[in-house]
This record gives sequence, structure tokens and C-alpha cells, in this order.
Amino acid sequence: MGCDVSIKELDSLLAMLSEKKRKMEQEESERNMKILTDFLYCPRKQKINELNEVQTDLQFVKDGTV
Repeated sequence: MGCDVSIKELDSLLAMLSEKKRKMEQEESERNMKILTDFLYCPRKQKINELNEVQTDLQFVKDGTV
């Protein structure tokens, strides 16, 4: 068929492609995890700020009534 590639060379190419695919999948997984972490961090930070405000208000009320 005009293709003089040995089985050994094909095995080597397949192994190389398989490793490249594995690395690309790992990188994609890491990117997705970073996106998810960033997405979840913003609302968490906002809720922590709101909690701190409420705790400050509560402490003010407690201090004022004692």
C-alpha cells in the first residue's frame, strides 16, 4: 500500500500519541477545575463578607444592650 512502516514504529507512534492524549486530557481537567474553583470562590467570598457584616451588627447590638 506504499506505506513501509514497521509494527515497532507504529507501536512507538501509538504510545507517543496515547501519552500526548493523556497529557491533553489532564491539562483540560486542570483547566476545568480552575474554572470551577474560580466560579465557586466568588459567591463564597461574598457570603463571608455578608456574614462578617452581620456578626459586626450583632456585636454592636449586643454591646448596646448590655
